[in-house]
Amino acid sequence: MVDVSVASDAAKAALRFRLATAADLDLLVRFRRECGWGEERVRANLGNPDYQMCIFIASIDGTDVEVGMGGWILEVPGWASKADGWVRLSALFISKKYQGLGYGGRALDLLERGAVDLFGARVFTLDTSAHDRVVSADGAEYDEDTSVESRNVGWYKRRGYEVYNGPEPRFQLPAQADKERKILAVDMKKPASAVAVTA
Repeated sequence: MVDVSVASDAAKAALRFRLATAADLDLLVRFRRECGWGEERVRANLGNPDYQMCIFIASIDGTDVEVGMGGWILEVPGWASKADGWVRLSALFISKKYQGLGYGGRALDLLERGAVDLFGARVFTLDTSAHDRVVSADGAEYDEDTSVESRNVGWYKRRGYEVYNGPEPRFQLPAQADKERKILAVDMKKPASAVAVTA
């Protein structure tokens, strides 16, 4: 297990992760359903050595609570390469019940440190939505507000990431008129040297 202590005004509890195993399938599926990403990728990749997943655990009032998930992709052209030391941070999600407490930032810290300590990362990559979703004028579905960059992109930029690819259609968001619609995503990267070395 890897621990990190990053102070937060809202939550001072330690956050750590453990690598996911086949026994975690139901928990991972539950997290994927909650965030709306679907479960197919988890089912297809759990146990794949190039797609490592983890469970984030917080100590809340003296009890260990599984608050989210994340992962590392180690080999995908353009995103991750063992030979080049590029590790893709993937599937970062904190359960809605625990959002807004500072766990997301600490979970990203853990993914970055884990990428270096476990997989020898020299560069972190990730993808995120290019634009925020807004409710359509009739309130029936979501659409993209392409006039501004997403809050996610801004958050990652403040943490040292830069866009290196995109935007391009990637994330499925079916619409009434287009069941195959995909919203725009960007790829971002950050040098691992920007992360403090753990002793």
